[in-house]
Amino acid sequence: MKVIIGIIRLIGISLLLVTMYSTYLLQTLFVKHTVERGFILRRRFARWGSWILGIQVEKEGTPSDSKPVLYVINHRSLVDPLIISAFIDVFYVSKAEVSSYPVLGPGAQKTGVIFVKRESKSSRSATLDAIKETFLKQENIGIFPEGTTNLFKLTKQYRIGSFHLAAEMNVPVIPVVLEYRDHKDLWNSKNMLVQFVKQFGAWRTYTKLKIGQPISNEDGVILLNAAKKFTDDTLIEVHKDWTTMEFDGLREPEKKKEVLPSKI
Repeated sequence: MKVIIGIIRLIGISLLLVTMYSTYLLQTLFVKHTVERGFILRRRFARWGSWILGIQVEKEGTPSDSKPVLYVINHRSLVDPLIISAFIDVFYVSKAEVSSYPVLGPGAQKTGVIFVKRESKSSRSATLDAIKETFLKQENIGIFPEGTTNLFKLTKQYRIGSFHLAAEMNVPVIPVVLEYRDHKDLWNSKNMLVQFVKQFGAWRTYTKLKIGQPISNEDGVILLNAAKKFTDDTLIEVHKDWTTMEFDGLREPEKKKEVLPSKI
């Protein structure tokens, strides 16, 4: 039964993507594409997509009215951006290969995704340049500083580059915490289809989302540690009598670590 539900939902969200993007392209024949219209399209897709997937979100906090802001998000699942995008308008930085995906690639580009080649050290500079350019346009950036999805109870080490840039440009950092309730939601399968069916073959997916307050400082390491502490403290609180996830490892909040400023 779970396999059937998962496949039906996969087909449903794929049809939603194709339908909404095709409709939007037709509209651009008469109304010019803008950043705001792209965000509106993404918010609608995220909300309808979350409904199709049976995702329920308990939200606390509101996004900042000022721009630009660096939103720093912990990374648990590949559907994290879908959930976040229903509430916060940000530009994400993604690997360039995604831009070649049918429908998804061009749709992402029109709705707030910046594509950068990230295979080499020089690509890290390209990523920071893209983030800097976005800040200069007075737009928000959303990053997952852990780099990959996390199977631990608390966050992994954050990459420092974007925090240094935020400090340099006087851009506030807002930590965003997203956590799932059930063990099925822990992204621990290398096969995306298997993971999708496991997670969304269940009738509901319960999540908690907390948006923190802006943090400003001239030191990128201080920004990083403050955002990470807020996230870890929130995860500890959220896990009390709520989550059923069985983590691969249990860790206490990490103390300030020496980080490499060249990494994103």
